[in-house]
Amino acid sequence: MILVNLIPYTWLHSFAGLLVRILLPFFPGARKRVEENILHFKPDLHPDERRKFVIRNLTHTLRVTLEVFQTGKFRSKKFLDRYIEIADSYSIDVLKNRSQGVIAIEGHFGNWELPILYYHHYGVDIAYSAKHLKNPLVDRTLEKKRQGYGGKLVYLSQSSRFIKELKRGNVVGLVADQDAGRNGIFVDFLGRPASTYTGPAVLSYLAQADIVLATCLYQGKGRYRLQLKPVHSGSDNSQYAHEEEAHLKITQRWSQVLANEIEKVPEQYFWVHRRWKTKKR
Repeated sequence: MILVNLIPYTWLHSFAGLLVRILLPFFPGARKRVEENILHFKPDLHPDERRKFVIRNLTHTLRVTLEVFQTGKFRSKKFLDRYIEIADSYSIDVLKNRSQGVIAIEGHFGNWELPILYYHHYGVDIAYSAKHLKNPLVDRTLEKKRQGYGGKLVYLSQSSRFIKELKRGNVVGLVADQDAGRNGIFVDFLGRPASTYTGPAVLSYLAQADIVLATCLYQGKGRYRLQLKPVHSGSDNSQYAHEEEAHLKITQRWSQVLANEIEKVPEQYFWVHRRWKTKKR
């Protein structure tokens, strides 16, 4: 991390591309997983184009990792305003409306860490989720980094706190597109059944909270564009016959909105993770 912070921020993309080309032969599993996922998403993609896609995708993923190492630079208002562009007034005003809580969902898409710093910069009171990592050293290091973002870091084991935050009119940030195993529900995601966490839908139903999708997409030269899009209104929860129906339909809704955004710039999705690991019986 110390060495990475010596690299100018705008060089990180090129540096990540160089590292990918050097290290790729030593990590065949990552390359194979991306290729397998892309074959499902774009089955007609020519093998040469598929190889280029893998390089671009892994370069993006590694750059995002390196950017996390440099998030200290984004605590500067000048630096933050220079490299993160807000798409429209809705994308910040909806979070500053304290009349009701808002659930801001992200996927492993673009850079999902930077929005927390931007929200805090604009005075948005946000509680955001995380899960502990298996490697304790990496877990402690990342926890220390995230605690410097501002806002409230809440681990999934403490998820009951989210209801309290929403009832206070605060924002809850969730990265919700991991494989949920047998505890999730299956919805369509990028053309395949995917086990998905019901947490966002449960919170929305219980707290009558709106759901928005947040994306922070790379624009080149270190710059990002942050945008929020409406997904679900908490006032619509009464239309469902029962709670289970609400969970299913709300989960399918936000998953589809996220998938629509990924289809526009698929190279910025985290294809290396095992999103479809759990198979539908």
